[in-house]
Amino acid sequence: MKKALEITPNLEPLFGTRDENLRLLEQNLHIRIDLRSDALHVEGAPRFLLSEALRGEGAVLRNSAGEAFMERSHPLKDLAPISTALSMPSIFLVNNDLPVKSIAELIAYAKANPGKLSYGTPGVGTPQHVAGELFCHLAGIKMEHIPYRGANLADVMGGVVPVGIQNAGASLPLVRDGRVRGLGITSLKRSPNAPDLPTLNQSGFPGFEATSWFALLAPAGTPQPIIDKVRAESLKVLADPEMQKKFATLGLDVVGSTSEETRAAIAADIPKWAAVIKDANIKPGN
Repeated sequence: MKKALEITPNLEPLFGTRDENLRLLEQNLHIRIDLRSDALHVEGAPRFLLSEALRGEGAVLRNSAGEAFMERSHPLKDLAPISTALSMPSIFLVNNDLPVKSIAELIAYAKANPGKLSYGTPGVGTPQHVAGELFCHLAGIKMEHIPYRGANLADVMGGVVPVGIQNAGASLPLVRDGRVRGLGITSLKRSPNAPDLPTLNQSGFPGFEATSWFALLAPAGTPQPIIDKVRAESLKVLADPEMQKKFATLGLDVVGSTSEETRAAIAADIPKWAAVIKDANIKPGN
């Protein structure tokens, strides 16, 4: 039976823009495919139908954001990487009254005022949380983690929580308006959406990278012609100037990697973030 190809998120929401990211792909990646009845969706996940025509033996694409998978997924065993389409960096930001204007000054302030700083993130186990724990470990400082359910930018603006680590989509408008002060961004290279923000890689932490990625993944065993076709079509979407403007509005960086590059990135991310989660004793509820 012919069914529309679907993109389904395989993990819980990490931040509010994810569904919008998927809808942009849904509306612009114009592909239709035959699906096997046993590979239709991830249990409990919403479905996003795509359009037009492509014949094949069937595949379901998953969107996955780059957390450490928290031992709930085995992507390299069960899935065939197609491409990392987009990446979302996070921003280290502070209340305007906090007397720090750089990552180095934040570290110095934390060391001079032990126990005084806390940082807010969208929740326990989110990319922002694990990035914060890695940062604190590398910097040799302690900041209390304050988990929210989503963005906590109002509390950072109000000084309730002096430091925030939030995704670029939520943070950049407030940084640009001067309502909070951006100190650094977690992408390895400066983001074209925030060229004035230094990376942590440039701020004394060589190789520091902590981004949420959005990859197209098919079930293991999906025929190579399907993988090649989907990647080719996705690259057309990512190259469209109007789509690039929409992605930039959401704080997303365009990637468009090869399947081999996506596989290598996943293989590197899993042990990297698993170690941070273990060392920081990050568990649901803490």
